[in-house]
Amino acid sequence: MHIDLCSREEILDEMASALGGGVPLAIASANLDHLHHFAAGGLDLPPDQTVDGVRWRTLLDGVPLLRAVERTARRPVELHTGSELLPEALRLGAEVGARVVLVGGGPVLRERWPAALAEQYPGLVDAGTREVAWAWLDRAGSGEQLARWVADRRADVVVVSLGKPRQERWLRDHGARTGGRLLLAVGSAPEYVAGTAYRAPDWARRHGLEWAVRLAREPRRLWRRYLLDDARVWLGLRRRLRTTPPA
Repeated sequence: MHIDLCSREEILDEMASALGGGVPLAIASANLDHLHHFAAGGLDLPPDQTVDGVRWRTLLDGVPLLRAVERTARRPVELHTGSELLPEALRLGAEVGARVVLVGGGPVLRERWPAALAEQYPGLVDAGTREVAWAWLDRAGSGEQLARWVADRRADVVVVSLGKPRQERWLRDHGARTGGRLLLAVGSAPEYVAGTAYRAPDWARRHGLEWAVRLAREPRRLWRRYLLDDARVWLGLRRRLRTTPPA
């Protein structure tokens, strides 16, 4: 699976370039959940990581995966969490008066999102929010219909909160049709912007325990991901690290 080990400055420059009329940019996050869904074949992107004229970046997100990458690369690398990347993208969009849409998320998030944008990023133009049911999106033709809805709103920044793997697959298959300049597969990150959820304390993030805080807050929604799926991926990753010498 391909992961782009970009610096913060590099990814900010690429986002600003996309918003300024450069090649449209789509961003996904690689963490244990990403490996669970995409380890076998990634997102099936070609080697140059470009699909229909949209450039892709898959950024490192998650302390467990960060530590594994640093061990194999034998150098420090930077972490890019969706909850930190999204505010940066919205700030850049506000500087150029970009139009932004939110695709997915729950009803409380969509209700609070417009006010949060107006308060925190007054330069942005809220171009709308769209509820998306997974069962509907999985039907033939629905992905293209959703892309047309985004295109009709002339959105520059497309914030996609559908969860893995649907958000990445939808952007891969239909992102170019949206006409967006900056396409962000950011999961639950919009909840932090809107204030419908709160990040774990700094100490928990530094020690790779943000997952435990989130699990304690939302056990019914997250227990399977963290205690089964991510745990299996992490155990497999640790076995490979023990048998593979550092580069």
